[in-house]
Amino acid sequence: MQKFRLDRVVIFPDPGFGFSWKPDSLIYLKDYNNPVMQYVVDPLRGRIRKNKLVVPASFNMQGGNVNFDRLDTAIHMTNGIGQIAVMSDSGNQFWKLLGMSFDEPRSLSTGTLVVRSFVKNKSESHLELLKISLAQQVLVGKNYRLPPQVDGIFCADGWLHYDAKAARLYYMYFYRGTFLCLDTSLNLRYKAKTIDTVQWAKISINMYNQRLKNGTAVLRKSPVGLPTMVNKYFTVSENRVYIQSGLRADNESAASRRKQESIDVYEGNNGRYLHSFYLPKYQGLNMRQFEVTGHNLVAIYDQFLVIYRLE
Repeated sequence: MQKFRLDRVVIFPDPGFGFSWKPDSLIYLKDYNNPVMQYVVDPLRGRIRKNKLVVPASFNMQGGNVNFDRLDTAIHMTNGIGQIAVMSDSGNQFWKLLGMSFDEPRSLSTGTLVVRSFVKNKSESHLELLKISLAQQVLVGKNYRLPPQVDGIFCADGWLHYDAKAARLYYMYFYRGTFLCLDTSLNLRYKAKTIDTVQWAKISINMYNQRLKNGTAVLRKSPVGLPTMVNKYFTVSENRVYIQSGLRADNESAASRRKQESIDVYEGNNGRYLHSFYLPKYQGLNMRQFEVTGHNLVAIYDQFLVIYRLE
């Protein structure tokens, strides 16, 4: 059984923040209201400083889905209208992929990243992982289509992470008890089932016409109600996959579930289930995000950044 102790709590003025990228000796958080303004937290001393990213002028901060990843000193930044910026000690660069929309950038090298791409056309819509090479011209490489179950978009929604040490990508679905492991060429290594038994996304889709300002109508999709979230969040560290379960286990009482979060741990090489442990809710608040780095588990609860020491 995993043991841990509460080491430090850092309080922010409001809950409008989340992880910019995986922590190392410092914790990097983005301000959702102003993504270029980052909080840098020293977990040993609990100190917070602000750091403003210098973004290329061509990058549209209003393009939606502004996300980051970092490798060494290079920061990759993407938005929802196909723009990519790289900020590093050697200078800033900018590219645009016309007609594309993506998020979840994961840095494989300073000149290579994998994103999750939204493919929408008249015949179908789906999500795929896409490898992009950045040189004088941006090159779109291999893709991996995330297998659809219902509509191809909402049913395949989830999180993407990269384990740099093992050179493996992992994709966790929100609405089915499954996660995927791929190599850096986007070849599927394995598909793993979680200990939750839901293997099919329980989601219904509503289709409607949205009238745009120019008078044209666009067909839109949205889920009906709140779909059952099987997996809420996950991270990878030291050849382990940590998944925050969204469902109550058969041997877990409703009363205990209201007081704690369940983290299921899997072997990174093959997806084999190892064990589970429970984190208490902090001041009764649900955990929004967490990262495991070294001997620390760093969790976000509302406006609190809580650092646990793994023992």
